[in-house]
Amino acid sequence: MGQLNLNLTSINNAKNWQPSQLINEFVKQQEGLKLKTYTCTGGVLTIGYGHTKNVKEGQKITIEQAEELYL
Repeated sequence: MGQLNLNLTSINNAKNWQPSQLINEFVKQQEGLKLKTYTCTGGVLTIGYGHTKNVKEGQKITIEQAEELYL
C-alpha cells in the first residue's frame, strides 16, 4: 500500500480555492435560475441558482441578486 503524504500548504490554500468560470456555468445550467422561491426535491425552500440560506416563502429576487447569491 502506498504512503499518504499530507501537504499542509495545499490544505491551507484550498480554503482560498475558487471554481473556474466553466464550473460556474455548468452549475448554473444544471441548477437553473428561479427568481421566485420554490421547494427543491429535497424539500428545502430555494431561490436563484439553488440558493437555500435565509430564503423566505414568497420571496422574489432579480437576476443581479441571483448572481450575488451564487458567489
